[in-house]
Amino acid sequence: MIKKTDKEINLYSFFENNQQIIYSLLIYAAGVILGSVIFKTADSTPLKALIEKALNIKVNDFTSLFFNRLGLYFSVFSATVLLGMCLIGYPLIWLVPAFTGFIIAFKVTYYYLNFEVKGIGYSLLMVIPEGAALTTILIFTIIKASELSRLIFRETLKNKDMTREINLKSYLKKFLLYSGLIVIIALINALIIYLINSLIIL
Repeated sequence: MIKKTDKEINLYSFFENNQQIIYSLLIYAAGVILGSVIFKTADSTPLKALIEKALNIKVNDFTSLFFNRLGLYFSVFSATVLLGMCLIGYPLIWLVPAFTGFIIAFKVTYYYLNFEVKGIGYSLLMVIPEGAALTTILIFTIIKASELSRLIFRETLKNKDMTREINLKSYLKKFLLYSGLIVIIALINALIIYLINSLIIL
């Protein structure tokens, strides 16, 4: 029998303890790659025109920018939470990181193709920090939501009283915390876009 080395055991333990984070990042990366390829190959199709219209933010009012960002973030966040409360939400939850990576890739590719070198700077200022912060919060939300969905599914099969078996309050507290962080991210990103729009014309 071949014994595992300490390094192999540590790697295995790391994967076991963080597999949901790893899966989320891999699915997110797949969404980024797919989004980049689709945007580059869209050419002048109506889809590309629609995407450019959605990404090309012309709002210069800070309040409007804030609610624009907040609405976008909360739509994805709320979908994740609702899927976590669904009996069959667990497999669908994993579409969230793919969708997020898809949108981030669209944004970065849009700025690069339309503004070339300047587009890289716009992406570093307006897209990458936003995407990193939002994705981090969504990954933690996905972990709790998938855990809740699996519990609901398991307890439903056992025909047990879920209110006794599942501590829903603890999950709601986590989701409330994450929603507060979403608001902060939207506020910061809106401020960044507002300041950049005040200095340059996209």
